[in-house]
Amino acid sequence: MSRFLSAILVGALALMGVGTFVGLAVQRIPYPLEIDCIEGVMMDHITRLANDQPIFVEPTLQFIPLAYMPGFAAVSSLVTRFSAEPAFWQPRMVSFVASLLLMLLIAFIVRRETGRSLFALGAAGLFALGFGFTGASYDVARPDALMLLLAFSGLAALRLERRRRGAVAAGVLLTLAFFTKQHAALFILGAIGHLAMQDRRRLPAFALTALLGCGGGYALLSAWLGSWFGVFTWSIPKGWSQFELGRIQQYLGDGLFGAIGPLSVAVLLTLGSKHRPWSGAPGLWSWTAFAAVGTGLMATLDANAYRHLFTPTLVAFTIAGPIALHSLIRDLSAGGEGRQSLAELAATLVLAASFIPLLYPTHIQLPHARALEAHHELVARLEVMKGDVLMPYHGWYAQHSGHATSLQIIALDDIERSKGNEILRRDPEFLRRMFQPLRSGPGRPMILTDRPLEESGDLWASIAPGYRLVDSLGWMRVALTPITGNQFGPNLIYAPSEAVSDPDSTAMKLPPGASSR
Repeated sequence: MSRFLSAILVGALALMGVGTFVGLAVQRIPYPLEIDCIEGVMMDHITRLANDQPIFVEPTLQFIPLAYMPGFAAVSSLVTRFSAEPAFWQPRMVSFVASLLLMLLIAFIVRRETGRSLFALGAAGLFALGFGFTGASYDVARPDALMLLLAFSGLAALRLERRRRGAVAAGVLLTLAFFTKQHAALFILGAIGHLAMQDRRRLPAFALTALLGCGGGYALLSAWLGSWFGVFTWSIPKGWSQFELGRIQQYLGDGLFGAIGPLSVAVLLTLGSKHRPWSGAPGLWSWTAFAAVGTGLMATLDANAYRHLFTPTLVAFTIAGPIALHSLIRDLSAGGEGRQSLAELAATLVLAASFIPLLYPTHIQLPHARALEAHHELVARLEVMKGDVLMPYHGWYAQHSGHATSLQIIALDDIERSKGNEILRRDPEFLRRMFQPLRSGPGRPMILTDRPLEESGDLWASIAPGYRLVDSLGWMRVALTPITGNQFGPNLIYAPSEAVSDPDSTAMKLPPGASSR
């Protein structure tokens, strides 16, 4: 294959990757239901902030905070404030715009470091095509895309502005990334490692800005937001750590040397390069790749980690991989023009081959055909239910239908599975006491859940004797199931036993056609 044809192949694959992602996002952003299982509870956070309510509060049946930094919810709440009403498209738009800007930033960095527009286009296309492998999280209400945009903008500032003000700007951006998601701390350490080896003149400015920004900012937020901020951003996440060799093998085998194997191998080959791509100013991207592997290995400590946590590794290697291929071309071109042509052909083919492991069937990421119909019927059912309604597997829907917010099972599980966290260390019976109002007595809420109460964990099984299954959502369950994450759809409607015994009870108000059983 000629260099021209191989270049056409890379360009076509890159445009296909970008077009596929944008085409899917255009269909997914206005989707009225959860795309990802975390979106509902994230909307609860966003609407609380938009209504000037705190998000780091004591867990209750109505709301349990996620163990996330507040940056993404805060930015999304600004969009919500200036919109007609809260909706899923608002945080999705934040993620989508962040992903598009990140894609452009990747292309800019690779073009700047290699001087090759084709490699820049290929890098952007690889990031876009990685949408499927990384759990389709680029356009959903998760903080990852915004964190990565801030982090890599900071790294780019550190690389391109060689004066101390570049180091300060980088420290500020990486601090903002840290307060969007904690994983950004690894990129700060990677940048410190690079500066310590290659640019000690700017090390104090960067390190002081980033470390004081993160440490001092954390202390200020703790004083401002209260003790629950530290509980949910430090105490609970650190309790998830559990070493598991199988998860490390999966990260390395399926991800690092599987999905992005050609790029990873190219980076490893440069360890023997005479151009030493890890040294000098461009060496920042080698340190960044090393830090990204650190984020991936850190994610393996969490048994519940999802595929979106591979995204930092993907982004780092879509930059470091093409830079490594450029370095290898220079090494292999030493024998003359003929060898250079062969080297460029080989590198271009490796870049083209990098797309193959990332290919995925796009239809599985499309919204359900009857989503809008299911959304209208779900809201109608919820609106006629009197009193509170708990939807443990899905946030936002209850609030959107005029009820109080409901705890979400992911946030609840985050506390349960966190070993030695501050909540349960101080009060081992905290969660059981929190569930006590659901076991008996008047005024208990209806429960619309995805799985039988008896099969949803010990806490839910403990309240099952006081509830009766009265109806199900039928066909809507499939349409209401999130596309990514937990593959459960709301289905089973439970009523308090006393409400079933007393049909005139205000709690026992089901929609027309519902059957008590």
